[in-house]
Amino acid sequence: MRPLIYISGPMTLVEDFNRPAFQTAEDALREAGFPVRNPARLHFHGEDPEYDAWLKAALILMLECDGVALLPGWQTSKGACIEVELARKLNMRIANYNDWIEGHPHAIG
Repeated sequence: MRPLIYISGPMTLVEDFNRPAFQTAEDALREAGFPVRNPARLHFHGEDPEYDAWLKAALILMLECDGVALLPGWQTSKGACIEVELARKLNMRIANYNDWIEGHPHAIG
């Protein structure tokens, strides 16, 4: 059984919250046979939430997963860096999303 993968990458200050890149990664990971959790799909009712509400919801989503797939530019994202730090502390496998797809998820640092 394939691990459940969480997609992590930059969103804040990126056009359309980087949704196209998250969707491309989700589609490719699913095509490779992985179940996926995509934080770009999070929806809130009412007004747009503050950053910390988005981050909390994303972290809850990530905690359901077995591994993290990183999008390009993740290092420049405060939220993605928090996700990676937490994933490391939880001994989750962390790799670039292309490495997951190619079947060689080499751990990131």
